[in-house]
Amino acid sequence: MPQTDAPDTSGPRPPGKKRRGKLLSWIALVLAVGVCVWMGWGVARNWGEVSIRLSQAPPLLLAAAIAAHLAFLVFVGLCYHNSLRLAGAKVRARASLSVYLASQLGKYFPGPVVYVAGQIGLAKWLGVSVGKSVIGFTAHHIQLTATALLLAAPLLGVAWGRTATVAMVVAGLLGFLVLATGVWVPPLNALQRRRGKPQLEKFSPAPAFAAMFSGAASWIFYGGCGAILTLALVPECSLPGAAQVGMAAVAAWLIGFLSFITPAGVGVREATFVLMVRGVIPEPTAMAMALIMRLIYTGLQIPIGALTLGYLMRRQAAEAPTS
Repeated sequence: MPQTDAPDTSGPRPPGKKRRGKLLSWIALVLAVGVCVWMGWGVARNWGEVSIRLSQAPPLLLAAAIAAHLAFLVFVGLCYHNSLRLAGAKVRARASLSVYLASQLGKYFPGPVVYVAGQIGLAKWLGVSVGKSVIGFTAHHIQLTATALLLAAPLLGVAWGRTATVAMVVAGLLGFLVLATGVWVPPLNALQRRRGKPQLEKFSPAPAFAAMFSGAASWIFYGGCGAILTLALVPECSLPGAAQVGMAAVAAWLIGFLSFITPAGVGVREATFVLMVRGVIPEPTAMAMALIMRLIYTGLQIPIGALTLGYLMRRQAAEAPTS
């Protein structure tokens, strides 16, 4: 029998919540713009030095940085694909990768609602139920957070102390072990039984390991982008220093993502990155690097997201029943 949507009994949002939502959105946008203006002013004030570094940067290294960023997007999408598999969904890598990349357009709205709802809604077009999509979404972000913590822990530990380093490593390993061992499956199935929803019939740890590999590879490529840009713009920087900048890029991405303050972490990520690396490379160059990485990230993410959204829409139209 065809399924019908349950009636919406939630009612309209109270005026107070609407006002708070708008206020928070405006605060987020002001913060993002403020940080970008601060960074732009810093770059403009030191444009002589920055322009010389940009003009002397080897084009091959700049192309390698862009390629590393593209690989980052692909491997993050594969992490999402394997997380859906962990939830029991049967989807092709190309389809789930398209869902992930298209859903990234939702990150450019304040707050996580549009992004989360968009990804779940697009996954439904592939036949993935809301329940499995929510599990996959959660597992995906646990994997990304866990692997980012493991890779960025040495740098963050320098700022926050040895105890913080140990705590981040333990949290990263614990997040992965919870997913890989399947300890979450029995309580999930018990909850599903009470709700009268389908249960997870078969659990395999293989997708968890595949997701962890994909997540770790994505961060290595993202950090590699920062390290390559460092070698291109600051050739006098040592390889350990460039690696430290790469770790800072991963840590800043994670902090910007977890903040959920501004659209796509704009401002939060860049400010965190500059604060972390200004002792390694000149601050004006750090500001320029943060802006360049944002331009690469957005310049790849938005057109790729639009193309994959168009692909999914054509696929959905082709599979729609004809009258």
